[in-house]
Amino acid sequence: MKSKKILIINFTRMGDLIESTSLFKKIKTVYPDSFVTLLVLPEFYEICEFFDDIDEIIKFDITNMSNEILNNNFKFSYKLFKSLEDFLKRFCETDYDLVFNLTHDIMTSYFLYMLKARKFVGFSRNREGDLLTIGEMVLYFVGAAKIRKASCINLVDIYEEMLPQNVPVKRIYLNTSKKIDARESAKKILSENGVKENNTVISFAIGASSELKKWKKEYFLELAKLLIKYNKNIKILILGAEYDRPGGEYIKKNIESEYKGNIIDLTGKTSVSELVNIVKRSDILVTNDTGTMHIAAGVGTDIAVIYTGQAGYFETGPYAENQLLVLPDIPCFPCDFKVSCNNYVCGDYIKPQVIFEIIRLKLANKLNVDNLKDLDLEKINLLISKLDKFGFMDYIPLKRIKLSFNELKLRIFKLSMESTLNKNIPDMVKKNDIREILNNYSGIDENIFDDVDKLVEVIDKMVNFCYKAMKSLKILLKDIIDSKIGVTKAVSTLNEIGDSDLNLLLNGLIYDELFLLNIIYKTFKQSILSYDLFGISVDSLKNFSKYKLYLKNYKGLIVEFKKEMGVIFQY
Repeated sequence: MKSKKILIINFTRMGDLIESTSLFKKIKTVYPDSFVTLLVLPEFYEICEFFDDIDEIIKFDITNMSNEILNNNFKFSYKLFKSLEDFLKRFCETDYDLVFNLTHDIMTSYFLYMLKARKFVGFSRNREGDLLTIGEMVLYFVGAAKIRKASCINLVDIYEEMLPQNVPVKRIYLNTSKKIDARESAKKILSENGVKENNTVISFAIGASSELKKWKKEYFLELAKLLIKYNKNIKILILGAEYDRPGGEYIKKNIESEYKGNIIDLTGKTSVSELVNIVKRSDILVTNDTGTMHIAAGVGTDIAVIYTGQAGYFETGPYAENQLLVLPDIPCFPCDFKVSCNNYVCGDYIKPQVIFEIIRLKLANKLNVDNLKDLDLEKINLLISKLDKFGFMDYIPLKRIKLSFNELKLRIFKLSMESTLNKNIPDMVKKNDIREILNNYSGIDENIFDDVDKLVEVIDKMVNFCYKAMKSLKILLKDIIDSKIGVTKAVSTLNEIGDSDLNLLLNGLIYDELFLLNIIYKTFKQSILSYDLFGISVDSLKNFSKYKLYLKNYKGLIVEFKKEMGVIFQY
């Protein structure tokens, strides 16, 4: 049998690359004889050397190339054109069986349009230059990227479900045995800094891609003091890139002289390969939402991740079970990517003393609900990672809190989307599954039943708009088939469809989850490849049908949750 040729384009950051390793393993499981090529940015090549299941890694500096094109008002120089032509030629002349584009930018979507393949998954373009999203999970991904507060599926699960075969891998990995020299180099760094085999090593990853996602360096300093006072055998490793050096130097400089031997500042002093092995040696990593967190999940190191700012924990949380997430309990979290915050309270609420107590309990293997009762957790939520009913990563409350309406609808939406997007799920959510979720909460908000009823009312309206549009489209299709269609009738029907679109949009704006569904619908509509009235009508009918299915599944679960809430919380 001929070996399948598979191309994966992933011009994202280090964390996203690590999160896609589950997809790589699934590809090799489904197609064991395939030859898989991974296309990456040069600056993230080094982390890819720890990946199994990839036969060829190719670097492409698309960032500098796209910047040069944009800065030159899209005027190609001969040199730029020639370099791009030479690079693309090897790919465009290859007949691929399957191409994944995991990067959602302009350049890669045009790149996909140029390739020859039997099947594409991800982001591409049509001949008019319109953006195409190929695959239902990709459609969800587009919506979740825009509506942060309705993002509820982990990126690892999103990537893995892009290949729909029922072969769950559900783990990310970094194979540290592939680079023995890096392992030995990391050992040398630790040994030269006085780290011994019997030391408890706690690493701090102090950097992040946004200032709003960074816990204060002053808080990291205070946490270091608390940990060393608690146990003199603890060594604190400060990890980060070159731009994190000021933070590392601040912590080292301001620690008491008697503790300086317990603080090792490695910011900007390690390669990515050394960092991977240093994180693996650590007993626990205290981190912001950053690539180092995903390294820890990939090598099996325990994690306590502090979420602030734009960090959406459902989407980017650690993909390993029994890991701890600490986040602010405030309505504006997480904020949108382009928000400029002038009142950074989410970072202030998470105090070093609380993180210290949590780490102390975790190191002693005593981190549970009962042992958290004496901690001051006001304005803080604690979550722990766990695979859910459908095998998707979930983050469940470790702290006993009341169930809010926003939390309820997001959790129901998560289950609804999982069951709809994954065609291999054999059954739906059962009564016991619902009760297991609800039992994580101490009670419910006072007005939650009224809020639920209002949500159901809006969903019913939206379902009716879908039905109305589908009825009009079926009549239109029948007239086309019977050759009875005229311009006036066609225009009238398309205007009715436009009215339905507008009503769905206006009603969907009320709730984040419904607005996300509307984005999925609109994105699919933009991706329609048909150019005649019949094809457009068929694709539109499919789209409304899918929209209706999403809405009805969501509503059905809401109704079931409402019943069980009435029983459990005796309302």
